[in-house]
Amino acid sequence: MSNFVNTMHILGRFPELSDNQPLLNWLGTYGGDVWHETPVSDEGYITVIVQSKSKLNIFAALLQRDISRIDEGIIDNKLVRTDDFDLTIHGAQAVPSGMAALIVGAETGASSTNIHAIRPIVDLRVDKPQISWEVEVMSNTTLKTFNINSQQVLTKVNEVKLKKSERIEIAKEKTKPTSDWLEENECHHVTTWSSLARQMAGTASTTADRAFAIWVSVRQRMVYDGNITNISEFTCSDNLTINQNGWRGICDEWAVVQITLLRALGIPATLKFLIWNNGDVGHACLEWNDNGNWRHMDALWNAFDDRAIYRKNGALNVTVMDGTSPRDSRYGGLAWGVLDVPGDQRFYPYGDFIINPTYPGNQRPGYSY
Repeated sequence: MSNFVNTMHILGRFPELSDNQPLLNWLGTYGGDVWHETPVSDEGYITVIVQSKSKLNIFAALLQRDISRIDEGIIDNKLVRTDDFDLTIHGAQAVPSGMAALIVGAETGASSTNIHAIRPIVDLRVDKPQISWEVEVMSNTTLKTFNINSQQVLTKVNEVKLKKSERIEIAKEKTKPTSDWLEENECHHVTTWSSLARQMAGTASTTADRAFAIWVSVRQRMVYDGNITNISEFTCSDNLTINQNGWRGICDEWAVVQITLLRALGIPATLKFLIWNNGDVGHACLEWNDNGNWRHMDALWNAFDDRAIYRKNGALNVTVMDGTSPRDSRYGGLAWGVLDVPGDQRFYPYGDFIINPTYPGNQRPGYSY
C-alpha cells in the first residue's frame, strides 16, 4: 500500500476531530490505517469510520453537517458521538472484513478480483450500535452491493448498471509536453463534465469566483473512501471516480475531479503530488491559474489558496512534484506490488504521469516554508 491513504487527512477534512481525545487515544493505541466517511444523510449526519492497522479495531465518530454558511465557503460539522469496537472480543457484534469477503464469495461465486470495496458500517444514532459490512462486487456491466450483519447474514441491497467510460486515445508521445493545464486526456474528460461544471459555477463571473464555486461544490459532493480496492496504489480518472465509484475516492481522486471541472470552465489547472514527514505521508492537491497567478486548491483539506495548510497541521519536510500529461500506457509494471494494467483508467502516480522533479520532489514556497 502506498502512503496516500493516511489518517492525517482526517484532520484536514474534519478539523472538528483534530483535538478529540478519544480518537487521539485510539490512534495512539491501535494506529489508524484506512478510513472513510459516509455520504451525508437527509438529516445532515456523517459517520467517520477508521480501521486499525490490524483491521481488528474500529473507531467511529458521528457528526452533523451545517451548511448555513456555505456561501462563505464554510462547512461546519458538529461532533455528536464517538465509539470504538474491538472485533477480537468473543461475542463482538461484528465479523472481520476478510470473513465478509469469504461470505460474499461463497454466496455469490465472486472471486477476490471481483471485490470492488469492503467497508465497515456502523450507525451511531442508535443506543447499541453494531458493526456490519458493505461489500461491493463488480462485473463488466454491474456493481452489486451486499450487506453482512452481525449474524453473518448476507443481503443484497443494491445493483446498478455501470456507465461506459469513453476512453480518449492520445497519440504516441514524440516530445515531452511542457504542460497540460487545459488538456483533455485519459484522466480528465473535460467535455464530458463541462455541463456539470457550468452548473456548479452558476452565475459566478470572475475566474476566482468560478474556481471558488467548484471548490465549494466538490467539498459537498465528494466522499473520502480508502476502502475501494487498490485506491491507494492508483489515481482514478474522473469518469471512474464519478460514474463507477459514486464520487468516492482519496486525495488524488478529489484533485483530479477538481482539475477536470476547472478546465471545463477554461481555467488552467494542474496536479501536485506532495510528500511530508520524511515520506510517511503522501498527498495530492492542485493549483489553478487566476489570470497569470497560480493559486492553491484542496477541497479535501478545506483549503482555498492556502499552501501552508499542511504545515499548520503538523506536516514536516513537505516536498512537491508536478504530475502532468497522464497516459495509462506509459507504465505497465508494479505499483506498490499491484500490476498497473494499461487502459483501465487507473494511473500509477509515479509511472503514468510525467513527474517533475523526480520523487520526492523539492521544497517550494508556501508548501515547505
